[in-house]
Amino acid sequence: RKSQFESFIYNKTTERDLFIAYLASELSVESYYFLKETKDWKEMSLDSPERIAQAIQIYRTFIETESLLEVNISGTVKEDLKQVFVVLQEHMDTELPPTLFDAAVSQVSNILSAGPFERYLNKNPDGLELSAGGRGEALVLSHSAF
Repeated sequence: RKSQFESFIYNKTTERDLFIAYLASELSVESYYFLKETKDWKEMSLDSPERIAQAIQIYRTFIETESLLEVNISGTVKEDLKQVFVVLQEHMDTELPPTLFDAAVSQVSNILSAGPFERYLNKNPDGLELSAGGRGEALVLSHSAF
């Protein structure tokens, strides 16, 4: 199922674009962009000079309280991430583990798959054949899918 969802999101351009539009109609498009940005960040080389700047951008855009595209995650995960970025402000040479956003990604993935994605599959807009498990079939995402 993980590969079906990945294919849907990253390879099926028309379906992906329709799903993003659907998320916008539900006012939850930030979840898709958060998953995409964290996937791209995780794929960056650990010694990439842009890695820290990108992590800060993800935090400020999606995690920070009242940020422009704040995602729905638990207070515990939000506080854990906040502490990492407080330390990072003082010590820009802090090494960021590839798993930094994993807990937040897991929570956002679970919310996205159990809510908007499931409703989208059930709605099947424009009669397109969807490749993510079929209509009405629950899809559980793992944060490793991204």
